[in-house]
Amino acid sequence: MLKPQDGPTRELVSLDGLYAFRVDAANEGLRGRWQDAPLETPLEMAVPASYNDVFADASVRSHVGWVW
Repeated sequence: MLKPQDGPTRELVSLDGLYAFRVDAANEGLRGRWQDAPLETPLEMAVPASYNDVFADASVRSHVGWVW
């Protein structure tokens, strides 16, 4: 199994941290260009983690689809 490591052709960058989080239940994020500005959301979650395990709200916990 390959393990993450720095090398002459590969850079190891940690993405751990707190991130703004938003469920895209209506699949409007790409059309609304959510990637171009900070998310308008009160939700944050730690990475690495699974949002299905982090949030108590059943609509988030059972969501299958796009999240930002």
